[in-house]
Amino acid sequence: MSTVQHTHPSIAGLPDSLVVQDIIRASGLKLVILPPSVQALKKNAGVWVHESSLMEIRRFRGSMCLSNGLVPPEAVDATGCHFLACDSVNHHLMMVQSNGRLAACLRVRMHPVGTTASGLRMFESIRRFPPSSHGSSVINDLILQARQQQLGVAELGGWVMSPERRDCKGAALLPIIAWALVQQLGGALMLEHADASGETPAILRGLGQPLSYLGQRIAPVPNTHYGRPMEVLGAFSNQPPDPLQRILDSLTELISSAT
Repeated sequence: MSTVQHTHPSIAGLPDSLVVQDIIRASGLKLVILPPSVQALKKNAGVWVHESSLMEIRRFRGSMCLSNGLVPPEAVDATGCHFLACDSVNHHLMMVQSNGRLAACLRVRMHPVGTTASGLRMFESIRRFPPSSHGSSVINDLILQARQQQLGVAELGGWVMSPERRDCKGAALLPIIAWALVQQLGGALMLEHADASGETPAILRGLGQPLSYLGQRIAPVPNTHYGRPMEVLGAFSNQPPDPLQRILDSLTELISSAT
């Protein structure tokens, strides 16, 4: 049976006393979490306000993705926005600067228990795995393990940061906050379609693990859309190492105040 192992090299060096809120505040940032459109309506949030925030995310994402060569020019519209059909069903995590401009963002798409690989946004990428790599089989096996634990699937992606904030500790904490959010939403097998070259940041790199088959890493697959090799990273949200879990447990209030 396939497994996702956790080495967490980036987490191993974090002190147990890490106070995420203090680091974000010291970085001059504020965490904002934009829920899916339907949830926003249930909370009586204004439709215009929610759509305005989505457009800001799309413009920021378009600008950062274009400058880093993550998308071709035709993927961005005339206003500089990078649209995704799934935007309205994602949770969007943002770090906002004191001037109101975005410093970083990423997205989380929660799928219910029983979701299959064909229901994932990354399915087309999964299909590109050559049969000899067993990539598709490993992902299906992991989804089955999630179902047996009554866990859904969370697709993570779109982590971009403004150039001046790439060395900012506060912005770099978004992946840990995303993990805590997934736990609070019921837990899931977290999957990310990530740049295997390491030229751009990956949400689960250092937190999760590249998929492997019988102990061998599944080779990245070339992707003509992104122009670089891509791989799938995975982690079960309910299986963090102790140091990380203590940090995750401390984020309940922060996440609640950010939504």
